[in-house]
Amino acid sequence: MAQINNQMGVAPAMGQFEALTQNIDSGRYVYLRGNRALDENSFMHLFTRRSVNIATTEALRNEITAKFGQDVSDALRPTFDSFIQSGKQMTVGTMKSIFTAAADTRRIQQKIDAPILQQKKQAGCDRIDAKNWPAETKALAKEVLLHTMDQHPNMFKNIEMATGLPSLALATIFNTIDTASGEGTIFHSLQDPQTKKDFLTARCVLQAEIFHERHILDNLQAMRQLQPQGNITYQTAWRACFQSEPPHVIGMRGQQLSSLSFDAFLNKNITELINRGMTRENAEMGNLTINLNISSGISLRALMDTVVHPRPISLNDFAIHPQLSSLSTTSTLKDANKALIRDFYRQEAPTVISIQIGDQTSVNRNNDLAGMTEQEKTEYRGGKPTQKTNQIFEQLGRLCNGNEAQLKMVTMGLTQAGPVSFLRSLSQCAGRAGNALEHSAMEYSLQQGNNGDVIFNAKTPDGYPVNLTASYTVHPDGSSTIHTLNISAH
Repeated sequence: MAQINNQMGVAPAMGQFEALTQNIDSGRYVYLRGNRALDENSFMHLFTRRSVNIATTEALRNEITAKFGQDVSDALRPTFDSFIQSGKQMTVGTMKSIFTAAADTRRIQQKIDAPILQQKKQAGCDRIDAKNWPAETKALAKEVLLHTMDQHPNMFKNIEMATGLPSLALATIFNTIDTASGEGTIFHSLQDPQTKKDFLTARCVLQAEIFHERHILDNLQAMRQLQPQGNITYQTAWRACFQSEPPHVIGMRGQQLSSLSFDAFLNKNITELINRGMTRENAEMGNLTINLNISSGISLRALMDTVVHPRPISLNDFAIHPQLSSLSTTSTLKDANKALIRDFYRQEAPTVISIQIGDQTSVNRNNDLAGMTEQEKTEYRGGKPTQKTNQIFEQLGRLCNGNEAQLKMVTMGLTQAGPVSFLRSLSQCAGRAGNALEHSAMEYSLQQGNNGDVIFNAKTPDGYPVNLTASYTVHPDGSSTIHTLNISAH
């Protein structure tokens, strides 16, 4: 991507736009003057040239790419393209939303999509290891893949069914069945085998992103009305989801179809948000929020409602009850420990983990550095194991009676992948204006329950900008049951 230079040939310095997001006045406008990114009041923006607005958007895109990576920048392409095509000037508030969306997109890619993206980028036949799938899952994947190939001749080649299966088609299946959301995914929540098969087939023939699983599920009944018998076809899935004729795909690559379906879902959401009274600019940013949160289990209708009119969010707004943590089936206890070491100090202080075992309660505060040497403090701040974190792991091990599956889920629940993630992703939907809460202070209370269960409660401190309360039971097999979830802005 070409750098945007000023008339002197000097590119704007990286980080200038992000610095402007600290401005509390979200209504001010952003523009370039020379190689500096500046903001101005609502009156002065009337005199800013269209070419300056376009150059400003391009420079912001360069900064997003440099900070978050090309994949994140590409995911935000519709927003950037809209400003470039219209020549409109961007507000500080919009720019804040773009940085928030970029951070959330990168988090999703790192925790969910990264293993898939790595496989998809390999040349020839991407080999995704599905050897740990149950036999019935392998059989279903094979049937859906063969059907997908029949729907899209010559799109997918070099198939090796026994171990690797193919590139994008398998990546779609793998992402649906084996993503980090585990049993919290839509696929795992479905009980009827035929519904499960239809859902997986529709997503695969459309090459749809994980963001759009909820849309596909909502349209399964319409698909079966159009096509009562047989495997869901590409034409049926497209017509049911978009109420239009599907694009001609002969000679098309899988990634091209994926892009087409992504844009179709994008436009469908934006159109509905505009019909609800939002401007196109706000609708595009609202759709980013929907895409980033739809895989969490919250219903599409609730997301649409809260994007337009923010309000408190409860467990009743979730179509699928979320697990305590977005835990990958391939994650190990060592991975979970590393995540807690990394995240515990980074969370705002005081973050408190209270662990009750029998009559004894241990309280661990992330800002309590008493008894640490200077070297230990440095290592602790740098995310390295210390006596402090080792004590927490020892307490958690006793809490879970050494049960590794349960211990792994409980540990991950204390990280950024646990309940605190709802603050980062849904705080604005719940009514909080401004930046998302990236490393929020939390108070965790853990204790032993009946039959080997662990009771896990989480809340934000009193007086925090957003009130979050959540309670779970973590079972010995590592699964979890959520009982309450409430998010509201003060």
